[in-house]
Amino acid sequence: MFLTTLDFMIDGVLFRRRKQRSSKTQEMQGEVNPMCNNLPNHGLKQSKSRQATIGLKNTASLFELKNPRLKLVGVLVLFCFVSFVFFRHQFFILLFVLVGAASRMLQKFIPVITGVDFCLFFSILVSVVYSPTLGIITGVSASLIGSFLRHVERAEYYMTPVYGYVPIWVFMSLRIIPELNIMLTGMLCVAVYVVARFMAIFFTNKICIASQLTYVSTALIFNYWLFSGFAPFLMGVMV
Repeated sequence: MFLTTLDFMIDGVLFRRRKQRSSKTQEMQGEVNPMCNNLPNHGLKQSKSRQATIGLKNTASLFELKNPRLKLVGVLVLFCFVSFVFFRHQFFILLFVLVGAASRMLQKFIPVITGVDFCLFFSILVSVVYSPTLGIITGVSASLIGSFLRHVERAEYYMTPVYGYVPIWVFMSLRIIPELNIMLTGMLCVAVYVVARFMAIFFTNKICIASQLTYVSTALIFNYWLFSGFAPFLMGVMV
């Protein structure tokens, strides 16, 4: 009986000491952790690791096959590559029509009529490299689409570029304009275009001499810059 009671008392004392030790250990750990969190490098390491994790997740989501934008970009790149390799004529004609039509939009922001657009340049380039028929198709299509995008209301304005493209097609088809270097051939075609356009407008519509002189001068200067600087490179890529 006495021994049993003594054992019970000893067990109680040991239990209380163990409990005190465990509580002290927890308090010491609680003091160490705030000190670690307050260290400058600790928060920096956590923020850097978190940023790295977020960056990896964003990169993974960008290249995820389920991303619809990435799919669209991939399809467009593949389409352009296949078109450039196997259907080069169609690729450049479509590209020139779109770029030429977009360049006609610049006229909306210019108060006077100018010849600053790519339609004539692309039309002559296609006529020289491919054929005059494809050239007139390129120039007329780009001009008509550009006028439509500019919301041109008067129907005769849609026909104005045709007045200049038709003589170029006739002269290039009949070999009246000699095929010299691209600079001379291109500028001869530009001269034919502006003269034919001026004469057609003069006999069919009321004409403003000042605006037409502005158009002729800007068209000659702009196309001279294009043919002297960009035509040789584009011809090498188109063939």
